[in-house]
Amino acid sequence: MKEKENHHIPKSLLFTNNLLIFLGCIGFIIGLVFFVLFMIEMNDKHTQSKIAELRTQSTAYSNNSNCDIPNGTYKTIYDKQFSNYPEFVFEITDDSLFTREQRLKIERSYYGIFTIEYPEINQDSLTDFQKKLYNYNKGNFYRITSCKGKSYKFENMINLHVTISTGSFMKLD
Repeated sequence: MKEKENHHIPKSLLFTNNLLIFLGCIGFIIGLVFFVLFMIEMNDKHTQSKIAELRTQSTAYSNNSNCDIPNGTYKTIYDKQFSNYPEFVFEITDDSLFTREQRLKIERSYYGIFTIEYPEINQDSLTDFQKKLYNYNKGNFYRITSCKGKSYKFENMINLHVTISTGSFMKLD
C-alpha cells in the first residue's frame, strides 16, 4: 500500500498569494473610486453645459417677449428655402386674423407665440391624405424670433423640432 503523501504548501508562498489577492482587491477598489469620481465630474460638466444652453435659450425667449405682433396689416415674405410658398396679406385685430377669404381667431401666448384656430370642416368627403394634411396644419403655431422696425421674423412650427416654414411678416401700415 502506498502511503498518503501530505502536500504541504510553504507558509511563505501562502502569505505571498494572500498578499497579492489583497493588493489586487485594494487596486480594484481604488480604480473604482477614481472611475466614480470621473463619472461625477463628467456629469457635472454635462449638466453645466445644459444649464448654460437653457440660460441662453431662456434669454433668447425673454428677449423676444417684446416682439409680440401688434395689430395691423402684414405681408408674409418667406425665406429662400420656402420661396415657392405664396406670399399673402393679412390683418390682425386683437384676437382675429383676417385674410381676403376668411376671419380666423388667433390665440396669443408667451414669448411672441401665437396659434391660429382654423374652423372645423366636415372631413367625410376628404381622402385620408387630405385628412392628415388638415390635422397636421391644425396644431401648428407661429413664433416671432426677432423684430426690427416693421419686420417680424417668424417660424411656423408643429412642435419645437419640426419647422413648417420661416420668413418675415412685414407691417404695411
